[in-house]
Amino acid sequence: MRRGISVLSAIILLSALVGVSPAQAAPALGGCDARSYSEALPPYTTHWAIGVRGIFVYWLHANPTSGSVTADYHICHPVGVPGPHALPIRGLAGQLPCTSPGPFAAVENGLIASYDLVGQEKAVAGSLIRIEYLYRFWEVKVQVRPGEWQSSDPFVARC
Repeated sequence: MRRGISVLSAIILLSALVGVSPAQAAPALGGCDARSYSEALPPYTTHWAIGVRGIFVYWLHANPTSGSVTADYHICHPVGVPGPHALPIRGLAGQLPCTSPGPFAAVENGLIASYDLVGQEKAVAGSLIRIEYLYRFWEVKVQVRPGEWQSSDPFVARC
């Protein structure tokens, strides 16, 4: 027991001396550690863990210097391709993905589509004119036959 505590103390001291922060360690986890963090060194990007659904972890990345905002997800399962997998960001102000307080359904191409809100976060975008947007992450399932649902591509609504 004492040896374990000594080893743990040595690791903590060494990491403090070397200067490894959680922000530097988090990318090494492959995006599956769903804890938000900011980079301590340029480009100072903030990485928000939006939510976890099954084996998927959804992320929003905002760079306050450049005004760029991107979104992606990681597959956290030994069989899946880990990622990141880019998510499209759609400007949908005033539409259901921006105004619905939670899950909703809609008819698309004659099929029923079910939208499930994963999570949301505010971020500032733009290089010359900076505007704060609300980014809402959605998982989509489409009913292909009665009682049979198929996953569709997730997306991010910029509101």
